[in-house]
Amino acid sequence: MKILIVSDAWIPQVNGVVRTLVALLRELEKMGHRVTMITPDLFRTLPCPFYPEIRLAVGAGGRIGAIIGRVLALTDGEVSSLLSTVLSDYRTRHKDIRGIFRQNYAMA
Repeated sequence: MKILIVSDAWIPQVNGVVRTLVALLRELEKMGHRVTMITPDLFRTLPCPFYPEIRLAVGAGGRIGAIIGRVLALTDGEVSSLLSTVLSDYRTRHKDIRGIFRQNYAMA
């Protein structure tokens, strides 16, 4: 499966969010998924005022828009197929994954 993760927190920051994302990326790749990360290191950045260790992407809208546009271009059938794969992969770990999706995302 192709997975897109967008975050303003990424390496070289050292915090719980970055550690979690790195661990998630590794696990997803071990499972055979292709993961694309959109993070500030892909763009020209400036230090965040008062938090210079956090870098803010500048002028990234066009590139991010193109990537998100490709995701939005997926047909309902493609999205349904991807969701079925996710549900199948996680059904063994979560007894009522459809109920969880219905309750939290109104999409399953």
